[in-house]
Amino acid sequence: MRVCIVGFGVCEAGKIAPKGGRIEISRSVPTLRGVVHSGVLRHPRYLGYKPFTLLFVMLWPALGEEFLYRGIFQKALGGFFDNAVTGIVATSSLFALSHIPAYVIAGSGPVVLRWSGLLSVMLTSFFWGYGYHRTGALWPWIFIHAACDLVGF
Repeated sequence: MRVCIVGFGVCEAGKIAPKGGRIEISRSVPTLRGVVHSGVLRHPRYLGYKPFTLLFVMLWPALGEEFLYRGIFQKALGGFFDNAVTGIVATSSLFALSHIPAYVIAGSGPVVLRWSGLLSVMLTSFFWGYGYHRTGALWPWIFIHAACDLVGF
């Protein structure tokens, strides 16, 4: 089985992916930057990754998504609606919608279960958004997001 991170053209063995390389793992999380593994430590195949690769896979999606959704969208929508809670709900909805390609389209199993996976995405997004609103600090939520990506939550 050949495992590639599509957006970056990097394969499991460190070789460059062929043009149009495909992901052949059971679960992946697409982002604007490409497709990044979710649940890296759940499969023994990934235990051989170098520490830099693990950090990149963990932090890049968390960093980008938290800055975009919490740092930009949540502030803008909270100001637009003049209500922080409405901004958090709207941002969490957008965050869940952005995960449709990973959970619904690329997912496996019954359709109902694939759609229900978005519920956990939305609920964690509510939590991270509320935490960001209360603390004003984005870094703790970036690291929590990275930890969730690491364990495949």
